[in-house]
Amino acid sequence: MLGYSRRINRPRQRQLNPFPNYSDDLNLRKGNPFLMPEYVNSLELSWQYRVKRNSLTLIGYHRDINQVIRRLTSIDSLGVSTTTYENLAGSSNSGLEIITSINPYKWWQIMLSADLYRQQNDGTNIESDLNATAFSWSSRLVSSWKLDKGWQFQLIDRYRAPIETIQGQFSGYRTADLTAQKSILKDKGTLSLRVSDIFDTRQFAFSTFCRSFEQDQVRKRESRNIYITFSYRVGKLEPSKKNRGNRGDGDSDFDDMDLE
Repeated sequence: MLGYSRRINRPRQRQLNPFPNYSDDLNLRKGNPFLMPEYVNSLELSWQYRVKRNSLTLIGYHRDINQVIRRLTSIDSLGVSTTTYENLAGSSNSGLEIITSINPYKWWQIMLSADLYRQQNDGTNIESDLNATAFSWSSRLVSSWKLDKGWQFQLIDRYRAPIETIQGQFSGYRTADLTAQKSILKDKGTLSLRVSDIFDTRQFAFSTFCRSFEQDQVRKRESRNIYITFSYRVGKLEPSKKNRGNRGDGDSDFDDMDLE
């Protein structure tokens, strides 16, 4: 299958908010109300092979992003750093995504995916030497078990490798979620228990290197939580289709951590 798409990514609300966050008075964070949207052109070539209940999918892709939004840090004469967002000239991502689905038994399904990519950022519209080219990868494991009497279990393990950024390096992270689910009330109701980040490893570490300073940061939210959910179905709904992933967009995951 060969596909082409073009889309617009508009800035998020916090990326536009101009009011600084003073929770750390030496490291300010704020948005940029003058940000422009990103324009993304994507080209994908995919191939799939199936054997009974098992499958292997290969997806090669290339993506060009005009006016890409990236996080930048500067420091003033008093030693106070300010992190905000800017539109770089552009970015390109090329890579290969490998997805395999294995069913050892009818009650056990394993889905393993890996994304290997090359990312290039061009920030010469801001500074003449502001650019970076990096290679990195990420993986995702989903293991699901459907047992007797309406019991289901699922383990999701994610890993993102370190990657060079426009001003330094992101150290990568690993996290795992575990869910247990039970059908009740003649299969019309569902009771589920989910533990997020069961090993409490989800944190974001950055190293920033500029002409006048070097900075190391570690940011972590309270990511290990327990969720109990009850749902009751009164009709039949079609499942929604979710995006497979970010595909080489090295900033998208850890941007969720800052400016909060």
